[in-house]
Amino acid sequence: MYASKGPVVEEWADRRFFRPVGWRLATALMPTRISPDAVTLASLVLGVLAGHLFWYRSAWVNATGVLLFIISDVLDSADGQLAVVRAWPGQLETLPIWIDTTTALVAALRSLAHASLAHDAESIREAQRAYQAAADDGKQADRALAIAIAEGGSAISSGAMRSASDELAAVDDALAELASAS
Repeated sequence: MYASKGPVVEEWADRRFFRPVGWRLATALMPTRISPDAVTLASLVLGVLAGHLFWYRSAWVNATGVLLFIISDVLDSADGQLAVVRAWPGQLETLPIWIDTTTALVAALRSLAHASLAHDAESIREAQRAYQAAADDGKQADRALAIAIAEGGSAISSGAMRSASDELAAVDDALAELASAS
C-alpha cells in the first residue's frame, strides 16, 4: 500500500498553488505555438527525472528532484488549462479579470470567516479591507464585461453566445416550418 496525503491535502495544494500557477502559465503560453501535448510531454519528462533524482542520497540532488517535481505538477495543471483556453470559442480578454476577481472575493470571504470564528478584531478589519478591494475590482470587472458586450459581445462568452443564438434561431425556423405545414 502506498502512502497518501489524502484528497483534502492534495485538493488544497491544487486550489492554492498548482491550478493558479498553471493558469498563469497556460495564459502565458496561449499566444505561442507550444501545444498542450508538448506541455504534457515536458511534465512527464520532468516528473520522471524528478523521481530519478530522489534515488540519490545527496540532499541537494533530492531538493532538485523536489523542485522538478513541483514544476512537473505545474505543467500537468497547465496542459489541460491550455487546451481549454485554446478551445475557448472567443477572445479571453475579460475571462482573466473575472477569474482573478472571483478568486480574490472568495479568499477575502474565507479570511473574514476564519477571523470571525477566531474573534480576532484586527484580522476581521484586515479581511474587510481585502473584501472591499476585491469588490472594487469586481466593479471594474463588471465594467469590462459591459464594455465587451457593448462592443459586440462578451469576450468571455461571445462564441458560446453566438452558438446558443444560432441554435435558438434553428429552433425558431423549425417551429415556423411546423406552423406553416399545419
